[in-house]
Amino acid sequence: MDFWSVFKIASIGLLILNFDKINYYRLGYNAIKLCKSFKNKKKEKLEEEFVQKLIFVKDGDELIVFDCLKNQLAKNCFNEEIFDISGINYDFIIFNDNNNFIRINKFPDYINIKKNGYNVKRKLFLSLKLIHEDFSEKIDINLREPNFFIEENILLDDKFIKWYGQHFLNIDIDTNKDYHFIIIDYNIKEYKLNKSTYIKITDNYFDIVEESEIITLY
Repeated sequence: MDFWSVFKIASIGLLILNFDKINYYRLGYNAIKLCKSFKNKKKEKLEEEFVQKLIFVKDGDELIVFDCLKNQLAKNCFNEEIFDISGINYDFIIFNDNNNFIRINKFPDYINIKKNGYNVKRKLFLSLKLIHEDFSEKIDINLREPNFFIEENILLDDKFIKWYGQHFLNIDIDTNKDYHFIIIDYNIKEYKLNKSTYIKITDNYFDIVEESEIITLY
């Protein structure tokens, strides 16, 4: 057997012996590339999903939506350019901080929240239903997704429920007609709230507010 024949046989043998090792390194290299790609996509997805918006609400409509992260208007229902969002006529403002919905009355309250933060509370209701004369069935309301259980939040008044109905239930709730809420808490206690009543989330639980009188619940 000549030299070149021996060399070819030896080369083939080396390739066979190292085939698994070569594939192993290729597999490892591809796995590293896949992990890096997954991490980058996950990072991009998290950046896309993170939300900070100010929503200015009037008569149930979202007049202005300001994207705090991009520092620009995401929605403007006015025909003119808005230079000072603090001067807008509104019923209340919702600060959407990554699906924590904080209701604020005045724009300066937003500055205070950004500085001092806010307190997220546990889910307080087993069940919350709206009974309205325009609808034959009871309407389930979920204030946890997105989360409205924030200390100091005022919920279920006529201005809030008109906005909530439009944007989360896809229904128009006529607040001039008769309606009420039925709440069942985690102590299996039932509360009936009429249209002149609302709740305020507190440090301990929630208050029922009716005609400027506060009923504190523990």
